[in-house]
Amino acid sequence: MAKCLMARLAVLQGQPQRALELSQEAAEDLWVAGLMPSVRSEEIYLVHYEILHASDKPAEAAQWLRRARQILDSKAASIRDPHQRQKFLQRVKVSRAILHNDPDVPAR
Repeated sequence: MAKCLMARLAVLQGQPQRALELSQEAAEDLWVAGLMPSVRSEEIYLVHYEILHASDKPAEAAQWLRRARQILDSKAASIRDPHQRQKFLQRVKVSRAILHNDPDVPAR
């Protein structure tokens, strides 16, 4: 998660190449380690998607958004109460961002 946050900071500091390197490391580290309960994996993949997308690498970006979406869908499916599930998908900023960027989700 630290590399993900550092990547966001690099974007704000106008260092797109450094942001890309850090987000790549964060995403690859998570991919190798596997999902961890203490890490919002979908957020790491979303940040990497956003940085790749901003770096004009749409095909590569799309694969990371798909991974973020898979995790989001899995978490949503684990919420039994439909009202709580909708709150998770609509009120959580990361969830909304993933859904907003996913071309398979109709515009709201």
